Amino acid sequence: ADDFVIVNGDFGLVWNFKGEKTAKHWRDWLDKKVYTTLFVPGNHENYDRLLSDEFPEVDMFGGKVKQISKKIFMLQTGHVYTIDGKKVFAFGGAESVDKLSRQPYISWWLQEIPSSTEFFDGLKRLEEHGNEVDLIISHATHLDCFEKLKKFLPSMGEKQEDPLLRMLQTFKETVKYKLWVCGHYH
Repeated sequence: ADDFVIVNGDFGLVWNFKGEKTAKHWRDWLDKKVYTTLFVPGNHENYDRLLSDEFPEVDMFGGKVKQISKKIFMLQTGHVYTIDGKKVFAFGGAESVDKLSRQPYISWWLQEIPSSTEFFDGLKRLEEHGNEVDLIISHATHLDCFEKLKKFLPSMGEKQEDPLLRMLQTFKETVKYKLWVCGHYH
């Protein structure tokens, strides 16, 4: 079987063109690894670039992914994939609590919160898979988990109004899964 490293958002190697030389260096470095890098988008991503035609949409894992480089692929929000024999549901994004200190479409993008279309398309795709997957990969987490995290990390309260928490809660209450992995709370 192939090896994969999955980044749960805030991938960061597709940012702005000003820092492209450094980002390309690290993408080239990852392309030389024995594993393939997969990621879901987080809140700190350049969505203008990620969602543009700069990176082709290709067939992989039984669905469409965005190919960033030879061995780096973005799993698209609301899609179900079969990776190494496991059904994987990808749902990226999260709200930036620091967006007021960022510049729209330079260091912050509105698309960090998935659209209602992505949400409902995700529900439809999950239904097509019998509302059962092995793994859910997200950047944020569902509301139940978030409430538990707040008990240990009081600073989490600033992320309480993230609308994605409720979207993900719907998936939690609808889908049977074995493992859910997120990466936003760092």
